[in-house]
Amino acid sequence: IDELTATIDTSGRLQITTNPGDLAIGFSDDSSGVLAALGINTYFAGTDAADIGVHEVVSDDVRFIAASQNHSPTDNRNALAIAELRTRAIGSLNHQSLTQRWSTHIQDLAMRTAQSEAHVEADRLVVENLTAQQQHTSGVNADEEVINLLSFQRTFQSSARFLQVVDELTQTILKLL
Repeated sequence: IDELTATIDTSGRLQITTNPGDLAIGFSDDSSGVLAALGINTYFAGTDAADIGVHEVVSDDVRFIAASQNHSPTDNRNALAIAELRTRAIGSLNHQSLTQRWSTHIQDLAMRTAQSEAHVEADRLVVENLTAQQQHTSGVNADEEVINLLSFQRTFQSSARFLQVVDELTQTILKLL
């Protein structure tokens, strides 16, 4: 366009200016979506669900919200349409409103979380039962084994002492003969 100049400044921002200073540029009724793609006149900032937020220009000055559809200060149809988004059924959301869809999502998440917690608890109980069964089946109890070991050691010591006494008696009898 002859009277229009578009440049990108050093900070990477698009600047559109008119050559004669009395011309104005307007972007109403953008059906191409180019303004949203360029981040111009958008309500939201961010690149995905992890960092979505209200654009700082809008949050800093609410006068930047396009409340009218015909640029008239008395028209609030756009603001009413934005407010209606909360309760209006949306076809791509199975004819649920945003509020209903969010509520359904939260309920589904809570149910799946509760099921996962129940499965973890059930698995923990199974592991405890199997561990107890293994210990019971193997019959190994460390305390009992230590007591038995001490008992066998005392028995061995007693037998060794008995044999030593018998040996001494035998030696004594042989010397007497």
